[in-house]
Amino acid sequence: MNKSANITDKQNNQELIIEGAGCGSCVGKIEAALKSINGVDSSEMNFALRTVSVTGEVASEVLIKAIETLGYNAENA
Repeated sequence: MNKSANITDKQNNQELIIEGAGCGSCVGKIEAALKSINGVDSSEMNFALRTVSVTGEVASEVLIKAIETLGYNAENA
């Protein structure tokens, strides 16, 4: 087994529904906050669908709390 296969197998993909994000600046703030969490490998928000996809080994409660700290609502998709 190669090392990159091991990392990919351990990654967890989560999708959250975001409420209250109304502009591109909101998207940037949410993505940056999530990327700053230890264990998050990537985060990408779909502004049109108001969802954010997160890859990494972090509990969804931690992700939701980080988003709520910014003033937005979030829940598991």
